[in-house]
Amino acid sequence: MREATIRKGAVITIIIAILASFAYTGNERYVTGADVTTFSKEAVSYSGSSQALVVSKGLTGVNEIYMGVANVKTTKVNGVSAKVAKAASWNIYDYSSAKELSIDLSTLNNGKDNIVLLKALDKNGSYSDTFAVKFNANIDKLSANVDYSSEAPSINVINKSTQAAVSVDKLDYRLYGTGWSDASSIDTKSLVRRGATVFLRVKPESYSLAGATASTAAEDVMYESKESASPLPVYVAGMLAGKETKVNVKAEGAAPAAVFNYVAGKVKLPAGTEYRFVTGTPTNPGSATAWTTDGVGTEYTIKGNAAVPSSGYMEIRKVATKLAPASRIKVFNYYVVPSPNAYAASGSKATESTDINGSYIVGPYDNKKINISYSNKLLTIVNETGLSYDFQVVKPGATLDSQGRSTKVKGTAKIGGAVSGSKIYIRSSGDSQYGLIASDYTCVGTVK
Repeated sequence: MREATIRKGAVITIIIAILASFAYTGNERYVTGADVTTFSKEAVSYSGSSQALVVSKGLTGVNEIYMGVANVKTTKVNGVSAKVAKAASWNIYDYSSAKELSIDLSTLNNGKDNIVLLKALDKNGSYSDTFAVKFNANIDKLSANVDYSSEAPSINVINKSTQAAVSVDKLDYRLYGTGWSDASSIDTKSLVRRGATVFLRVKPESYSLAGATASTAAEDVMYESKESASPLPVYVAGMLAGKETKVNVKAEGAAPAAVFNYVAGKVKLPAGTEYRFVTGTPTNPGSATAWTTDGVGTEYTIKGNAAVPSSGYMEIRKVATKLAPASRIKVFNYYVVPSPNAYAASGSKATESTDINGSYIVGPYDNKKINISYSNKLLTIVNETGLSYDFQVVKPGATLDSQGRSTKVKGTAKIGGAVSGSKIYIRSSGDSQYGLIASDYTCVGTVK
């Protein structure tokens, strides 16, 4: 495309009459050149998304399109006060009937009225009549803020001129390095993951001039030249895009420093946090409970809690406020391990009175055994499961302390301290590496 500019040597003056006698009658011709037969308002539209005038393809006889931005001043013309519009220069665009011509208008001042003058030149050097398109000033001034208190933060926009809220469907938005899009498609939940600057504006009004009618007498213009002094229509149709405003969307902060005690089956929750449980795995999540907060710092019990799924993962994050988004999420995988099964040497279920010597335990995961024998005040443990188990010896007259001293056995070990009448308890050990929460203790028998 060739674009050139004719400077002040070819000034064309347009007079915007304020008298009814200058009113457009609707009978003026749009073309004067012999071959320029197809350039008129029907060939022109305005694209708000690209802020451009678009001349449709397929026009016959047209070689170049001229576009000039008019400067408007009030002055005396033949003793009558009138608004005089002058195009101090014209931009020239080569025209091809094979494709649309797009004329950039993004440099226009959208805070004031703009009048754009258009005409065409044919291959024989004849000009079409000139007509004008007026863009009304877009005086809306926006102010925006972000409310982070919901799961998807909301961007609230106010028209500072009227103090009224602006509906999101009336706005465009863009980010750094992107084009303009409908603001109703903003994904604020995604934006807070990294933070972003959001630019907003009142949408421009896209339209075709084909259905537009000439303005009232006060908007009509007169083309002053040697050839014609007929008034020309000004087509008033909408506004350019509004002035931009921007709002910063904060990035989510670091995940809270929660601590998961896999042996006790408890989680220490820092103040100002909330949690939920999700079945499945982080890469293949299932159903989730609602986000819950227990107040100012607490310890949440997982094991034995009916409200907690037996397996899955726990998510913990800092609570969102109006001024800051929720934090990144701390994830704890967990599996509440069932208690192991104890058997006597005979193969029957063990009870507290079972002789510990020769008893064995079957782990909750497979049929591999843990064999127990007793001799010379020593328990000999042979653990074939490959996982860790905790043993606790409770001497006669004492009671089990689930948080008390125990011996962890993985493989083969000997445990001392057992005397006649001592009861032996076992549980699956908690394991943070595999997300295992320790099971409850099971009694496997008594030292005889």
